Amino acid sequence: MTKQNFRSFLLIVIFTLALPLSSFADEVKPAETVEPLGAGTWDQIYYGSLNVGTSKTTTGNFTSGGGDIRVCVQGVDIGNKISFQFERASGAVGPPFVYDNQLGSSVGSDFCFPKLDVRPYVDSSGKLTLNLAANGLKSSDTVWVRVED
Repeated sequence: MTKQNFRSFLLIVIFTLALPLSSFADEVKPAETVEPLGAGTWDQIYYGSLNVGTSKTTTGNFTSGGGDIRVCVQGVDIGNKISFQFERASGAVGPPFVYDNQLGSSVGSDFCFPKLDVRPYVDSSGKLTLNLAANGLKSSDTVWVRVED
């Protein structure tokens, strides 16, 4: 190979390596244009008011597809302490959880409990039909309850 051919070859190699490879890549869409499809977002499976007293009160039935569920409550009177428990026909689902408004936090605030994994409770169809039971310290307290799957 002559010096001229070698220089030409070397220039071609240098320009090839200097060309950014990203110019050949597919266009990448920004993260804000990607929409999650179910997983990663909370879907509301129950919403309603519940008149909670000192004896057990339950919501109507709702169905979960398994995985994680959580309860959010709003409007608990100041000075009330409410215990919630998921139930199904064959018994309790997970441990009870308590919202204690004894210290007088904002009555209208929305509070969501930590998520609960209900996979161990699903039936052979992969679904779980359950309700939410509640009782409190006060004789009557109307609260709003939202269950998310």
